Amino acid sequence: MTRPYKDIVGTGVTFLIVLTFFAAYGGWNVPLVGDSYRWAAVVVAVLGIATCALGSASRDAARGVLGGLGTVALFLSVIAVASGSPAVLALLVLDIVLLWGLATLGHVQHHPPRHVTT
Repeated sequence: MTRPYKDIVGTGVTFLIVLTFFAAYGGWNVPLVGDSYRWAAVVVAVLGIATCALGSASRDAARGVLGGLGTVALFLSVIAVASGSPAVLALLVLDIVLLWGLATLGHVQHHPPRHVTT
């Protein structure tokens, strides 16, 4: 799988994470989540792990920042599932979106444009 494909899939999964948060917050009563922040946290955590699985290890300075954000996401996932707090769920979603944004920005910066020979 090529990097741009993984970035597109990661963007879609991150969109689903944000949509899951709004579904719980807005009380849309969608299947599985309903209006439960706890179930929304479970779905967000699973989708976050799926997004993380699309990633690849980096060797640059951003590795520490991204690793730290991933660790924070893990702890926020546990707290959000245990407490069912909408504030913790919001922080978790914000952390995952920030992780996605920084990782995608790093991928864009590390891929020089390809020159087509004619």
